[in-house]
Amino acid sequence: MTELSCRWAAGPFLARFLLALGILLALLVAPGCGQGQAASRPEEGSARDWPFSVVSTEPRFRVFYDSPADRGTAEQVASSLRDAWVFQTRVLGFTNPPSDGGIVGPDDWFDVFLVRGIDSCKVDIASPEPVTPWGGLACYMQLDPWGKYGGEGLAQTVAHEFNHATQAADAWNDMPIVYEMTACYVDQYFGGPIGYQLADFQAHPEWSLLRNDDYATYYMYGSSLYLHFLRDCYFGGDDRFISLLWKAMRRRPGVDPARPLFVDALNAALAPQGKSFLDTVPTFARWRYYTYSRDDHRHFQRVTPALATRPQTFLPDETSLPESDLVLRQVSLQETPLSIDPAPMRTGSAYRQVVRENPSQTSFQVRLIQPPGPASEKVRWVVQAVPGLSPDSDGEVVEFTRGVARVPFAPDGRRTLILTAMPTSDYDPAFPSDETFPVSLQLEP
Repeated sequence: MTELSCRWAAGPFLARFLLALGILLALLVAPGCGQGQAASRPEEGSARDWPFSVVSTEPRFRVFYDSPADRGTAEQVASSLRDAWVFQTRVLGFTNPPSDGGIVGPDDWFDVFLVRGIDSCKVDIASPEPVTPWGGLACYMQLDPWGKYGGEGLAQTVAHEFNHATQAADAWNDMPIVYEMTACYVDQYFGGPIGYQLADFQAHPEWSLLRNDDYATYYMYGSSLYLHFLRDCYFGGDDRFISLLWKAMRRRPGVDPARPLFVDALNAALAPQGKSFLDTVPTFARWRYYTYSRDDHRHFQRVTPALATRPQTFLPDETSLPESDLVLRQVSLQETPLSIDPAPMRTGSAYRQVVRENPSQTSFQVRLIQPPGPASEKVRWVVQAVPGLSPDSDGEVVEFTRGVARVPFAPDGRRTLILTAMPTSDYDPAFPSDETFPVSLQLEP
């Protein structure tokens, strides 16, 4: 078996990425053709109907409210927004929201509307007309600081929504998961990772990595775990990598108006390392095993340079990834043939923990069985075994000879197999499908 290890990338990799990104951004000189959704107004009339506001001159924004009794809450929102704005644009490097030209509020400043009772929050575009050469859009924010997204979580909510505003400034027509994974990655700096979001993501490893579940679960929010992985495995622990990806997602003149997308930007960023998005999939399948109770303190950083600049709003040991265990189904050598259910989608993975029958067994034999048919030609299976069995390994690729491989048990008599469905051809990971691919395991002593 081939041993694998992925350590935090060294500085030269990020330097080469910055150089490649600089070349890409130099092309951004003409208007883009990206279209956002139709403009909408705050729930309770236009900005001119709101009698009160808190004003910030640096950065320039207004927080509108409709009762003098809400002044204190508006000031709290303004303070949270100022903090989020400065940190995200000056420390992480995200793009400032562009001016709306007075379309929403009384001037061209960024507008926030506090609406009691809606128990929700959003960022929406002010107009579908681009206001930057690359197609960036102006927007406004609406939230209910008295509802479930306020209270102790208000700063994190404001930071999350503001990040959506910076996203609209760069690109507003990518997959929904890209917007939520980024905003959740950023809002961790204002309250820590949210456990139930990560838990929903880890509950569905068989789904396509970039799947849009139409907000049926918190999967898209918890997918911020993938950005933690990219930062630490490929970008030297530098939190700024994600804002650079967003700038690389801006539309380019004379090219497909719908591209580049997140996957394209990531491919360009990884190219100096000879990698691509698809290359990261099996590696991430291995990394996500090492969270929470299986955290070995070798995969996900606790305190990054950007996090070190934040006020001590939560303890450093809470910046690990809570409630994020993969649920491993244990199987014995008697359960054979073992049908993998649910079957993975392309770029999805299945995890099965094999348990030995008696202490004398030091290894087991595995055979991978694909049902015949056209579907089997669309994927190739990458099989890995975790945990690693040597100090420098976090897992091994299982190499099959004539369809059979032998896998050693770990000292505790267990070993987890990871089966990842990788596309073979004619597959654009920016447009994942929900097609699943059946597979079975034949296990023997």
